[in-house]
This record gives sequence, structure tokens and C-alpha cells, in this order.
Amino acid sequence: MLTLSPPLPPFPHQQQDVRRKANSRGCKILLVHFLRAPDTGVASFQDQRFDCELDPSDAGGIAGIVQPINFSDTQRKEMLRKYKKGEAQHRPSILVFKEGSVELGDGAINVAPTADLTASVAAGEPLPSIASKVEGDISVLIVRVTDKDGQVVPRSAAEIGDDVLGTLGDPVNPQSQLKACSFDKLRLYGSAVSGQSALGVIDVTIDVSNQNTMSVVQNAVTTAVTAQLGSGSFPNDFDHVLYVLHSSAENFA
Repeated sequence: MLTLSPPLPPFPHQQQDVRRKANSRGCKILLVHFLRAPDTGVASFQDQRFDCELDPSDAGGIAGIVQPINFSDTQRKEMLRKYKKGEAQHRPSILVFKEGSVELGDGAINVAPTADLTASVAAGEPLPSIASKVEGDISVLIVRVTDKDGQVVPRSAAEIGDDVLGTLGDPVNPQSQLKACSFDKLRLYGSAVSGQSALGVIDVTIDVSNQNTMSVVQNAVTTAVTAQLGSGSFPNDFDHVLYVLHSSAENFA
């Protein structure tokens, strides 16, 4: 479980959440895109959302923990404009914490409706982009997730590895297609890690239900993988990480 700083009094405009004292300057802004599978029965669907990746000092020492950002509709439109204009970028840009304006909550980043986004969004350190890689090897770690109720995809770790990497002879998969489309210049490979269930695949069990929100489930998986691998730099040890969840995670999967 995450160990966070003690809660502060409720944030005035976000009564459903509590404020926490941040140890870092801010969090890395993420623009998350969703694809809706057909016939899911989901009544409402938002195809984009802004999240923020917390500094490990604000997340119990664990890297890769995220929280949704509570932007107003006007602020969300302004952030999308900044992305389109290149004034903000995925992960390098930082949402700066400031008391009464942008604050770290218990389950979200709370932004006051009057907050000035021009002053609140700052440039961060550029990160190497996997999108700019045109040849060589691309590492992937596949995580098969079992939730607290025992819900897990009905496929073995070896079968899942075959679906993604063709390790059992599956002729058409992401690995084969990436190789073909790059004229054999790019290769997706499964990272061999300690305790793996199959090449490039590990199993973890989380202490929450798949019925929770995306960020709650995602953070539980990230915490479990970090503990299992014993790495404080996960998920940045890999080019790609794939979390495989049971279909009961219908809130987002």
C-alpha cells in the first residue's frame, strides 16, 4: 500500500477530496487517450483525460503512480489548446503545486477554477521518446493481473506472451507486425525478469477490485510490480509495459 503524507483540511472547491502537503515541485502531466470497444454497454464515455504522474517523494517512494487532474471544463479545453499549440507536452510538462491553486489530493490533483494555467504549467526535463526509435530492440514487460476477488484473464502467461510476442509460434502478433512494418529494423522482445511466469510475462495480485477506477487499479498494479521486481525505477526500466486485466474491469478496460 502507498504511504502518503497526513491529510490537510478539505480543499475549498473539492469537498470530496482532502489536501496533502506535497514534497515535490509538481507532477508530470499526462494526456491519456482511450479506445472504446464495441458492444461494451458503457452509457457514457470520455475518450481523453488528463492525469498527473506523481514524483516518488509524493507517492511513498514508488515511481509511476498517477492521479486524475480535476480541471474545470474551461481549463480542460485550455490544456488541450496548449497541447495542440505545443505549449505543453506529455510528461515533460509539469503541473506546479501552489497552495490554494493547484494542490495534491488524496485521490486526485485538485485545481481551483480560478487557477492561472499559464503560471501553473512549467516545462520539465525532456524525456527520450520511444516514438523516435527507428531501429533496434524495444523491450516490453507484460503483467497478468489477478484482483482481490480472483478475477484474471482466462489465458495462461505463456499464451499471453504468445499473443503479444509470438513465443509459441503465433504467426500474427504485435512483434511480427512491428518487424514487418519496419522492414526488420525494429524488434519487440520480452524482458527476462526474476520470477517471470513466461518469457516477458509476470503475474501479480492486487489488493483492490477491478471495479475501482482506472487510477486506483493502475496504481495498485504498479505498486505490486515494483514490490515484486524490487525496482524503484519501474516502469522506466522498460520501453513498454502492458497490464492485462480481466474483462470485469469494465470501468476502463
